[in-house]
Amino acid sequence: MGVDFPVPRDVLPAITVTQDEYAARKEQMQALVQQTIDEYEFIRRAAGANADGADITRWKEVGSRDSLKVYRERRTFSKTNVNDEDGVVWLESDSGQEKIGSHCPLSSPTGLKLLLRGELHGKMENAMYAIVSRSREELALTFELVTADGLTDCELLNVMEEPTAEQPYNFLGYKWVVFKSPMGGRLVKHRDSVFLEHTGISRLSNGEQIGFHMQHHVDLPDFPEMRERKCSRFAQSLRFLYRQKAENVVEIFMLGAMNLGTNPVLRSFGTRVAMDNALRMGSIMECAEIKRLTKMLAQARLSHPKTIASRRNKATGCALCGQEKKFYIGVSLVDCTICERMICSRCRTNRRVYLSGGSTSRFHRLLCCKNCVLDANHVTPAVVQEDPLQPKQRDQVMQRISQHIMSYDLNPARVRTRSRRSNSDSSIMSVETVQIAEPVDRSDGKRSSSLPHDEIIAYSQLPAPSKNAPSDPAAMFRRMLELQQAAESTYMATQQTTLIMQEQAMSSGRGRPPLNFM
Repeated sequence: MGVDFPVPRDVLPAITVTQDEYAARKEQMQALVQQTIDEYEFIRRAAGANADGADITRWKEVGSRDSLKVYRERRTFSKTNVNDEDGVVWLESDSGQEKIGSHCPLSSPTGLKLLLRGELHGKMENAMYAIVSRSREELALTFELVTADGLTDCELLNVMEEPTAEQPYNFLGYKWVVFKSPMGGRLVKHRDSVFLEHTGISRLSNGEQIGFHMQHHVDLPDFPEMRERKCSRFAQSLRFLYRQKAENVVEIFMLGAMNLGTNPVLRSFGTRVAMDNALRMGSIMECAEIKRLTKMLAQARLSHPKTIASRRNKATGCALCGQEKKFYIGVSLVDCTICERMICSRCRTNRRVYLSGGSTSRFHRLLCCKNCVLDANHVTPAVVQEDPLQPKQRDQVMQRISQHIMSYDLNPARVRTRSRRSNSDSSIMSVETVQIAEPVDRSDGKRSSSLPHDEIIAYSQLPAPSKNAPSDPAAMFRRMLELQQAAESTYMATQQTTLIMQEQAMSSGRGRPPLNFM
């Protein structure tokens, strides 16, 4: 990226909003929400028996992923077929206040209109919690997961309304995001977007609750394009609705409009990116979990000091299921990264958090107990209203957490850490922790079925030497004993597996038993 992005915060223009502008923007977004709800109900009626699909005379299916389907409006579709109430502009130029909320034709010769429909597993409150971003870090997390464009900078330009006790999911404000060019801005420019975002809870015509999320392009004279940074501005309008369809089933609905210009190559590329981004909305529930786990981790580091070493030495069993610690048959205890309780392999799982430090942010894969995961997925209005960390607090917390992550390879229960590229973006690095496999249970000769697949590695793989090995002789001796115990446990488990395979082969009459390479 060179020196183009991220932009120093003191260089970004300050955006102020007058009372008249705030009232106009509020009215504009309320009209857009109602228009989207009307369009949602109209599309549901037009779909007929295909209640979860779309009217094939207007929409053409162009992609799908899991239970999500994305449609593109047919070019031959006539404006006379649109719902009569559908007159609110999708892509308007409103650099002046007199144009705010103005009406113009819905169709555009250079535009692209998309429809997304499908189902997500979870609660509507979790989806709304994920999209309400009240800090730069929360905004970055959301865009990293639900876009494939390569986010490189973002900021909250002005916040007009924040969540309250009466309206926990309410937000209104200007935001700015930048997506990097794969060519470094030389052949293809970076792209940025300035939009007005509005979130909250509304109701359908039958009184049913529905969550909404509006992202509408705006022109701000005080925030011009950054041509000197090889960046061009694009216009789009995205309108999301979330409805609790059944227990742990959320219906997602999106209408999107993008101005792709007249270049056929860029139009084709932009169409594919827009469709892919629409399908990535299936990650919104994971985004809620990552966001909540990250906050829980930060709050835990602020509330109490780190005393894991003493707890590990004193712990005699799992804090959740009570399973006793046994070295020679492989029952090891490790600490939950969030609550720091000592837990066994059956009660722990791998999850991701999003850690920010300075101008960089990264996904990290950590171990946590299943209780913390359940707590993270239980979103209440009080959770949504939690204030984001102040910059000074955030830097202190992230420094502690980073040190904790880097010390993973000193923990004998964790074999190794390896850096790999995140699924969300090739520029974001994550840390994945791999667990030592549990040995064979001697009672029935079977491997425990409760082990997660991503925690199992080959028995022949032993802990790799750490680059940050302890220099203290006593610590090194303890480390050697722990490695020896792990090696003995692995050897015994492998021998037991070989004997079982030989017995099975002999009993089935297949001939001679398999060779023992040990």
